[in-house]
Amino acid sequence: MNQFFEISNAASTLLIDRSATFLWQSTVLVLLVALAAMLLRRASPAVRFWLWQIVALKLLLLPFWLVDVPLPARFASKPPPTVTNTAIELPSPAPTPTDAPTKTSAPSLAISPPQTANPSSLGPQIKWQTGLLAVWLTVVAYQIARVLAQRKSLRRLLHQAQPAKNQEALVVECAAALGLPRPPTTQQIDADVSPFVCGVWQPILVLPKSLVDSATPTRLRQIVLHELAHIRRRDLLWCWIPTVMQLVYWFHPAAHWVAYRIKLERELACDQLAIQHSNSSASDYADTLVDVVSHNAARIAAHAALSAQFAGGTKR
Repeated sequence: MNQFFEISNAASTLLIDRSATFLWQSTVLVLLVALAAMLLRRASPAVRFWLWQIVALKLLLLPFWLVDVPLPARFASKPPPTVTNTAIELPSPAPTPTDAPTKTSAPSLAISPPQTANPSSLGPQIKWQTGLLAVWLTVVAYQIARVLAQRKSLRRLLHQAQPAKNQEALVVECAAALGLPRPPTTQQIDADVSPFVCGVWQPILVLPKSLVDSATPTRLRQIVLHELAHIRRRDLLWCWIPTVMQLVYWFHPAAHWVAYRIKLERELACDQLAIQHSNSSASDYADTLVDVVSHNAARIAAHAALSAQFAGGTKR
């Protein structure tokens, strides 16, 4: 048991020491990319999306590529002063006369120093680095359990869906316009949820019945184009990179910022494709977005859409 804690202390100390280097190097990297994204603000959202996506992948691999940069001399810790042993000559005691009477001294009591407890007898000594590592593992395990619970909620939601046969022709037309090899399976659900797509290998398009009944054919086509744009861009697969990054670096604000930028540029890129293939103006498309956002008021909408995102889908 002691050997296990010794190994844990050694491993956690090494990881915590490297994490300090990772924090400042990753922060500098994100700031530099944010500056580059500002310079590319007139470029396509797809370009900025891949820029931030590469950053997310880099953050996942950065602990293996850390560069040991020494701190400046002013920040380096000064070594403690060394003490040299100097010989001090003491005056020799005055000689005592041999004929002086000797006095019998009282018997001396030998006092032994207090016994210190053996550290090994007190049990394993756990370092604070080991406790910090245990907290990180606990939060990661909690997030994994939450993702699994959300996937279960998504499966339960899809179990309530019905085939949307009335919208199959529209989905086939939009899929052909975007150049998809085959259209996804279209499902319709009687719940106040947002339109979303889920499934990496077998994509499924889920449309809420209330939105289908209230939207005009033009706006419904724009909605379908936007959701199918996620399939064309393979967002169902690539969205796992920022998701895993946030799960591992839950303590790092820069990781959450990168995930937010990825999501924003992803949605803007899909909006751009939807506008191009719907032959509509930006103002008309903005009105469609307002109608879609109005279906996000209910809590079940946000929960179901978030579940779809963690299951490899996207939400709007």
